Amino acid sequence: MSSEDTLSHPHIEVLAGLQKSLSHPSCISRIGSIGLNKLLFFPCVSQLATPKRKLSEGGAGEKWRSRNALAIVNGHNKNSEWNGAQYLLCTSLDMNQSSDGCVKKVSSVNLDKLINDFSQIEKKMVETAGRNNILNMQLEKANCLLKGMQTNEASLKEECAALHNMVKGLQQTIEYQHNLKGKNEQLKRNADLMKEKLKSHEQEYKNSIAKLVSEMKIKEEGHKTELRKLCQDMQKKVELNEEKNKELVKKMEMEISELNAKLRIQEKEKQTEIIKLQLEFDAKLARVQTKPKSYPDSTVLPQSIYRRKLQHLQEEKNKEIAALRNTIRDLEQRLSVGKDPHLKLFQLQVVLASVGSS
Repeated sequence: MSSEDTLSHPHIEVLAGLQKSLSHPSCISRIGSIGLNKLLFFPCVSQLATPKRKLSEGGAGEKWRSRNALAIVNGHNKNSEWNGAQYLLCTSLDMNQSSDGCVKKVSSVNLDKLINDFSQIEKKMVETAGRNNILNMQLEKANCLLKGMQTNEASLKEECAALHNMVKGLQQTIEYQHNLKGKNEQLKRNADLMKEKLKSHEQEYKNSIAKLVSEMKIKEEGHKTELRKLCQDMQKKVELNEEKNKELVKKMEMEISELNAKLRIQEKEKQTEIIKLQLEFDAKLARVQTKPKSYPDSTVLPQSIYRRKLQHLQEEKNKEIAALRNTIRDLEQRLSVGKDPHLKLFQLQVVLASVGSS
C-alpha cells in the first residue's frame, strides 16, 4: 500500500476540524509533551497554511494537501509524535480555512476514536518509513553487489578470454598431436610393411644364394671333370711331344755326330792340304836353293810371300775349326741344360739352319 492510500479523502475530512478542538483540555492531555507552541511554530506550517483553497475546488486541492503532508511526514519520520502533531495541526488549519461546514462535523467526532485512528495511521507511516529505509539499505547493498558483480564479470570475462585462448591453444596442440599420432601410425605401418618386404627379400636372397651355391658346386664338379680331361689330354700331348722331342733329339744327335765327322774329315783334309803345301813349299825351297845364286834378293821375296800365304791359310782354317767347335759345344750345352723340349727343338732347328747355311 502506498503513502497516498494511507492519507485518503475520508481521513482528511476527519482531520479537517482539529484546529478548533485542539483547545479542549482532554485533547491537550492526550497529545502529551508536545506543546501547541511547538506545533504552531513548526516551519512547515506556513507551507500548508499559505495557500487559501476550499474543498469546493475539487480533487486538486486535496491532492496538494495530501502530498505536502506526506512530504512532511517522510522528511521527519524519526520523531513520530512531533510529525503526527504537525500533520494534525497543518491539516486542521487548512480545513478550517476551507469551509465552516466541516467544523460542524468535526465537533461531533469522538476524540478517542480519532486519536486511535491517528495512532494507527502513524504506525502505518512508521512501518512504511522503516520499510523504505530497509529498501534503501537493500538498494545500497544491491548496488554494492552490482558493482562487485560487474567487477567480477569483467574479471570473469578476462578469465574467459584467457581460458578461450588456452582452449584454442590446447585444441591446436591436440590437433597437432592427433596429426602426429596419425603420422606415427602411418610410419609404423610403413615400417612393418618394409620389415615384411625385407623378410621376403631376405628369403628370396637366401633361396637365390642356395641356388647359386648348388649351381657353383655343379659347375665346380664340371670344371673338375673338364680339368681332369684336360690334364689327361695334356699328359697325352706331352707324352707325344716328348716322344717326338726324343726322336728329334736323336735326329739332332745323329746330325751332330755327322757334323762332327764332317768336321773331322774337313780337318784332316785341311791338314793334308797344309802338309801338301808345306811339301810343295819345301820342294820349291830346295829347287831355289839348288839354283845358282845370281839374284839373291829375288829369291828372298817369293819365300816370304809363300810363308805369309801359308800363315794366312792356317789362321783361316783355325778360325773355322774354332767356330765349328764352339757351335758344337753350344748345341751340346743346350741339349743338356734346356728344360722345355719345344725350346730345345727350336734352338736345334735354328742351329742346324745356321750350320746348313754356313
